[in-house]
Amino acid sequence: MNKAELIDAVAANTGQSKSDAGAAVEAVFDNIRNAMKSGDTVSLVGFGSFCRHCGLSRRSGPQHMALAR
Repeated sequence: MNKAELIDAVAANTGQSKSDAGAAVEAVFDNIRNAMKSGDTVSLVGFGSFCRHCGLSRRSGPQHMALAR
């Protein structure tokens, strides 16, 4: 799923316009990005964690998503 598909899905699931859903998705991404830039780790239980310099576990695969530069 890419960003446009995510926005479409959020719009469909919430009844919002694509514009409003896009703004909501962008706000979530901006907040995650800003927290990571500040050195914080963002943990979303049941989804994953985002951190600036996360490692990979060879046993269980990627557990974290690192900030793209």
